[in-house]
Amino acid sequence: ATKPELLLDPKLDEAGRKVVSYDFALDPAED
Repeated sequence: ATKPELLLDPKLDEAGRKVVSYDFALDPAED
């Protein structure tokens, strides 16, 4: 599987903590 690509767009959750989103290329054929 492909490594998750870090999206440099941190957001804040309800508790005010930084949350970094990951973009996963989900491909069961690749592992």
